[in-house]
Amino acid sequence: MHKLFINMGQMDVDNKGQLLAFICDNSGISGDSVGKIDMNRTHSYFDVAPDVSKIVKERFKNVSKSGRSIRVNDGEVSTYKKKKGKKRKHSGKKRK
Repeated sequence: MHKLFINMGQMDVDNKGQLLAFICDNSGISGDSVGKIDMNRTHSYFDVAPDVSKIVKERFKNVSKSGRSIRVNDGEVSTYKKKKGKKRKHSGKKRK
């Protein structure tokens, strides 16, 4: 599967089913070609079969929703890792 990014999220559609329908309607692919969908507030990531990845990106070049241009790009997940703080060591004694 190939991961793609779309600048639509929970602000734009109510659930993954609506996002899937939007993707399929605008790209002309079937729902069987779409795998896992990760929705965030303002954007989403979704997996597609490698053979349709280029088709989806190409067909979304002139798509808009509510006056806003919708774009689909290769989905690159951030490699940023949150730093963990130091753990407090406990003496094992109970507090009173």
